[in-house]
Amino acid sequence: MQIAIMGAGAIGSYYGALLARAGHAVTLIGRAAHVEAIHHKGLMLETASGRETFEVTASTSVSACIEGRRAGAFLRQIHGYRNRRCSDGPGAV
Repeated sequence: MQIAIMGAGAIGSYYGALLARAGHAVTLIGRAAHVEAIHHKGLMLETASGRETFEVTASTSVSACIEGRRAGAFLRQIHGYRNRRCSDGPGAV
């Protein structure tokens, strides 16, 4: 399933890594610095049992979920004070 996660900070990226590990195609929507790091190094999950790296799609724009395949699930993992801003449409992150 294609899954999009808006708010790819620590928690959103953690869930994204778990979903990618389970075989889902994940698109993370987050801040520019984090997205750039994912583009260069992949999404890394470090636990007590080791480190795993996942290839996921990452973007700063909600429109990344609209282009190509549509998401079967859309998770909003954002702080409450950002709800209004993120509902303003594509590119509002």
